[in-house]
Amino acid sequence: MISGIIMGLTVFIFPWLSYLVAKKYRNRLDEPEVKARIGNLTLVIHLYRHPRAIFYHAVFLGRRLLFVIVPTMFVNIPIF
Repeated sequence: MISGIIMGLTVFIFPWLSYLVAKKYRNRLDEPEVKARIGNLTLVIHLYRHPRAIFYHAVFLGRRLLFVIVPTMFVNIPIF
């Protein structure tokens, strides 16, 4: 039960935090110290093309976590 709660919180907290960090530093991505800190978070995203591009990493991370966590939660439940 507790592991399910922790996994569920992980699915929501990590993508939300990545979105908040990208949003906070969006206008300062050209600065070297910001690029060194969060450069990998926004490496493949063109943040200046569209305002909603900032959601890319958060959605991708949330989807990847769901693909791992959902089967892990149901591993002991016989489906067939």
